[in-house]
Amino acid sequence: MARKKLPPELIRTEQINIRLTAIEFENVALLSKGAELSPANWIRKYLFSKRFPRAKMSPINIDTFNELNKIGVNLNQLTKLANSGRLEGDISFFLLKLNEQITKIKTLLLDDSQTNKG
Repeated sequence: MARKKLPPELIRTEQINIRLTAIEFENVALLSKGAELSPANWIRKYLFSKRFPRAKMSPINIDTFNELNKIGVNLNQLTKLANSGRLEGDISFFLLKLNEQITKIKTLLLDDSQTNKG
């Protein structure tokens, strides 16, 4: 099946070439990939809307998301036990584990933000 013909006013015939550093190109490529657009279309949308195109996928990687989910589950379990009065003994072990997970997530997020700053 052939593509529909565009009206002449919608056909893109003009071209502008720009040069980017390797880091700039990586940033544009990463942002455009997240928005599921080509780098050229991402730049065009940003240029004419004055806003960054929305990312279709979460900027947080899947490992970080999984760590956040684990923390939520652990906190939920501790809260239920505490509210029901069934929490026996010292919970410092659980809190220490949660703190380790939080520290790991902070490290991942800080590393990711430093990488994306370029």
